[in-house]
Amino acid sequence: MYKRMCSGCPAGTFANGSECLSCNIEIPGCYLCKNSSICSGCSNGYYLGAFSGITKHCKPCFTQMTGCNQCSDISTCISCVQGFFLNTGTNKCNPCWDSIKGCLMCNASNYCYSCDFRYFLDTSSNMCVTCTNITNCLSCNGSSFCMECVQGYYENGSGGCTQCTKNCSYCINATYCTQCDNSFYLSSGVCALCTVKGCLSCNSSNYCFDCVESMW
Repeated sequence: MYKRMCSGCPAGTFANGSECLSCNIEIPGCYLCKNSSICSGCSNGYYLGAFSGITKHCKPCFTQMTGCNQCSDISTCISCVQGFFLNTGTNKCNPCWDSIKGCLMCNASNYCYSCDFRYFLDTSSNMCVTCTNITNCLSCNGSSFCMECVQGYYENGSGGCTQCTKNCSYCINATYCTQCDNSFYLSSGVCALCTVKGCLSCNSSNYCFDCVESMW
């Protein structure tokens, strides 16, 4: 709210008695207005639309066009949010993943620059390539180097995945386990068997805190 000056109200406000009120507060998304119900210019991310008679308000672009960040009207998008690209043929936003499987961010239907963790970006084609060519790999940064392996395997330092020791669910290398299978407990990086009959989880050889259902 501003005090009305002799010369009128500043841009982005309108006269209301002796005061100047903000267009954006009275009409969300509006930067230029005549009064509290007629907007003549919308901010980025909004378009001007008539709701009843001559009443003109600003509506968010994304409510009419999925993935649209900026638009000029109800059916013409100018720019898209991340994860979408502008289809210049339809003036709509298309999801990157629909055109390039595994792609999170792109600027065209055939140009990706950020891939899902299960894929790596092939910079020669700007496409996403799955990590499945590296056995038991969950996340990779190239066709031959894995950064994260599936459960029960660890990154072996050579770009591949090697299986953890027997009865180990998660490990950081060949000799150090961080989580054991059921009926085993962790002891100095090694999995040891719970000795209590019917024990599902224990924190020492003879202290059980979770039994198999039939043993309750």
